[in-house]
Amino acid sequence: MFAVAFAVVLARQWKPRQPPTPSTPVPRADPKAAIEVAGGRLERFKSSRQDISVEFKRQLTYSDGSMKLYDVTITAEEKDGKSTLNATGKEAHVGADASTIDLSGDVQLVSSEVRARTEHATFAKNDNVVRAPGAVEITEGKTTAKG
Repeated sequence: MFAVAFAVVLARQWKPRQPPTPSTPVPRADPKAAIEVAGGRLERFKSSRQDISVEFKRQLTYSDGSMKLYDVTITAEEKDGKSTLNATGKEAHVGADASTIDLSGDVQLVSSEVRARTEHATFAKNDNVVRAPGAVEITEGKTTAKG
């Protein structure tokens, strides 16, 4: 009796497979990008301490190692190790090996002592300097300068 009941249950479960529903491809933001990421965080450590953190809403990585980041926030520990520098922008272009970083779109640089605001800023690793080729507003304490 058990064998008959088992055969009936097995026969009722034996159905032809339904073909899987076709998946629709996700539209690519940039066909030249090798990798696309929707939101994330990159971190770099020196010894046991985190010295740079990069948060973004979207990332495009290219085969040459360069990246585009959208709605980006970069937090870096300053050389004294006691304070941090925050940089935000709507878009960042990061060169291969992070040798250059170009921030654009409402760029804000904020440290413990100084605040700067511009539309475009560039950081070059070889000289460790941030440049802003355009209008800049800098605030330090109660002093504000525009140029």
